[in-house]
Amino acid sequence: MEMETVKSFFIGNDNATNDMVVPLQNVSTEHMSVIIGFYRRRTLPPSTEEELLDFLIEASANRIKDKSVKYVREFFGIENDYTPEEAKIRTEYKWAFDEY
Repeated sequence: MEMETVKSFFIGNDNATNDMVVPLQNVSTEHMSVIIGFYRRRTLPPSTEEELLDFLIEASANRIKDKSVKYVREFFGIENDYTPEEAKIRTEYKWAFDEY
């Protein structure tokens, strides 16, 4: 089992069974439908798991392409890690940090 979220659900959960629903936070119905559709269209031997990973990476990259740093941070749930000095510099020289 390679998917860490799923693995962590089953490991140490004595009540877990193979037919249980696993909660996947931050995965929308739309994206899960695309992933399920991908599996249904292909028979995935272990060698093509990399193809699925490439597909998911490309989908994520397309989702954040040409987006602002603020959007990307919110999308992935990344906390702002600028020091107060860095934040001050970004404010003072905003023109140098124009976001598209």
